[in-house]
Amino acid sequence: MRGGDPLDRPRGAWRSGDGSPEECRSEVEELIGMGENLIACDVCTDGLRMWPEDVRLRQLKALALARSGAHLSGLELVRGLESEGFRDQETIGMLGSIYKDLWTLEKDGGRRDELLDLARTCYLRASVLPDADSWSGINAATLALVAGEPNQARRLATRVRGECLAGLEKGDTPDPYWLQATMGEASLVAGDCEEAARWYARACATAGHRLGDIASTKRNAALILSHLDVEEARAGLVRRSFPVPRIAIFAGHMIDGPSRRMPRFPAEREKPVRDRIRERISAYGSPVIGFSSAACGADILFLEEVAKSGGETHIVLPFDMEQFIEESVACVAGGNWTARFHDVLGRAKSLTIASPCKTDDLGLAYDYSNMVLLGLALMKKRELEGEIAALTVWDGRPGDGFGGTFSNIDRWNGLGLSVEIVHPLEDLPVVSQGQSAERGPAGATDPVPSSSGGFSRPEVRALMFADLAGYTRLSESGIIDYVRCFMGSVRDLVESSGNAPVFSNTWGDGIFMVFDGVREAGLFALDLCDMIRGTDWLEKGLERRPSLRIALHAGPVQLCADPITDRPGYFGSHVGRAARMEPITEPGHVYTSGQFAALAECEGIEEFRCDYVGRIPLSKGYGIYPTYHLRRSIRAGR
Repeated sequence: MRGGDPLDRPRGAWRSGDGSPEECRSEVEELIGMGENLIACDVCTDGLRMWPEDVRLRQLKALALARSGAHLSGLELVRGLESEGFRDQETIGMLGSIYKDLWTLEKDGGRRDELLDLARTCYLRASVLPDADSWSGINAATLALVAGEPNQARRLATRVRGECLAGLEKGDTPDPYWLQATMGEASLVAGDCEEAARWYARACATAGHRLGDIASTKRNAALILSHLDVEEARAGLVRRSFPVPRIAIFAGHMIDGPSRRMPRFPAEREKPVRDRIRERISAYGSPVIGFSSAACGADILFLEEVAKSGGETHIVLPFDMEQFIEESVACVAGGNWTARFHDVLGRAKSLTIASPCKTDDLGLAYDYSNMVLLGLALMKKRELEGEIAALTVWDGRPGDGFGGTFSNIDRWNGLGLSVEIVHPLEDLPVVSQGQSAERGPAGATDPVPSSSGGFSRPEVRALMFADLAGYTRLSESGIIDYVRCFMGSVRDLVESSGNAPVFSNTWGDGIFMVFDGVREAGLFALDLCDMIRGTDWLEKGLERRPSLRIALHAGPVQLCADPITDRPGYFGSHVGRAARMEPITEPGHVYTSGQFAALAECEGIEEFRCDYVGRIPLSKGYGIYPTYHLRRSIRAGR
């Protein structure tokens, strides 16, 4: 989703080859501290291409993955380090940290006890190593409290508190945040909420925009509070000592063009609308992370004001940048909108292109882009322990069609979000408290039919491509057995599945399936993996166990009768995108696109999760895109 865009640019001077791994590590640590875990993971990957044996970069990549939610991927990296003989505090303590995260997610009681014991053991091992510091000790104290051993917890916390005070009194620490945060945690383990709140507040003031580090500290504080018998008023002191990042999602009207008959956002209303947006951003009272498109008018005003406030911005465009500028930026004379578009783009932390190119159905293209935007914002909310703030510039009318501002408000209200509305023709904003917005006249939000004969209306569907690794090395009889046995088993799974595809096609070893949504596609792909793992294929007569590469994507596609075969098929640029993912997928695994992961987050799917892998070049020079690894959710007890 960021492949090939203007933000895909070198960050550190070390990339020129003249720098050092220390510079790369410093950049990664800064990104992780800010909560930019996916970017940090990518920077680690780039650094490890230059310094593949750098242990600290490998540790930092594991940390970035774990903080992004990809705990199992991080665990694999750290276990690899330990097996190679690296048993320093960072490696063993990081093992403990990931086991602790997995413990918080695990549903099965027996497995929870096992993970908690593994985490405690790792932290205790790390705390007595020659290079140990307060970090491993305080985590050992916290987990002793959780495990029901308060005396051991207090002893460990008392020792750690003394170490931290000594370090703070010396005043020579390059980063006082962790000492201050650890003082807060040690005080909280001892049951002193007032002292803990003072230290936590001091640490957060020191941290500034290091929202990722603050989120990590906040999660530990919440864990301790859940195992302390303290009054809610005292616990509230601790909770209020942490800032709550606001993840602001935005949608709004473009500046009126010359052809608009009924005014909606006239150019002369730009200043009062800007003032209202600035007021709302200021009222959030904490660092703002804004997600928006970048059309002329309200979008660009929002992005400009978030940047001015010191916040960070993330831009999602519905299709190719040049086409978007023509369609939604340079379409209005005056206002210098194109230059301002490039300016906000240059300040953005990330740029996501939802679809490769513009389609006939602009409404669906914009609505799909809006769903991706919402999913990305929800992913950021989860990473940073933040809150969603929904803001819009809307004139109160249904709008010109599907995919516009009204559609966003309706979707956000459907999720129970309170949407703040700035009316571009009035002086005061109004607030919708999460109820469903009143719908306009019939057809106002219906997709626009395609003008292409023989094609259905475009619809967002989930797509799966899969093929057999090593198929070309099978013997002639092996190919026949594969088709008979393996493809037959896939057919049986389709017929018995509650998540069956709405369309299937095969050629050779290739499988192409289309599903109603991302939930059905994700669950079917995981069931397919389980079926492969749980079958004795040698007994069934195959030469070897099948190893499938499975790739999932989601986007607008159209159904049409193939002119050559006269059979129905699905077509569109997103089919090509899904096809280019499958060859780069690791055999035996399921990879998904960033769009698939965002839509799954948008829908609140709990049965599976998408763990970040990195920005990977797709086949045939298609581009470099964020890629995720699909796994069953630990909460599902799998």
